[in-house]
Amino acid sequence: MALKFSSKAIEINPKESLWHFLKGKLLGRIRRVESPFDVPQNEEIELLNKALEVKDGCPAYLVFTAQLYREMANRMYRTLKTNKSLYANQQIMIDELNEKAVDLYK
Repeated sequence: MALKFSSKAIEINPKESLWHFLKGKLLGRIRRVESPFDVPQNEEIELLNKALEVKDGCPAYLVFTAQLYREMANRMYRTLKTNKSLYANQQIMIDELNEKAVDLYK
């Protein structure tokens, strides 16, 4: 129900960063409950980045977005570490995600 209301809030006022942030966080919570080992989906990432874009420098948005990038890198690493060839192909992306997280923490 909260997801439905946050979507409606974005529809009504797309310039309010809080609505993007809340919907992104809700999608993350749903993902962690339904599929705890899945990598965050594009919509979740886009919503948190949109919240940052609208309200640049908000400490909460920075921290949660950085955590999302760390989580993505961690999930990718755990999924690929047993397959050396796939891991080698994705190692650069994993490193980039970790670098994004560090930049946001700064």
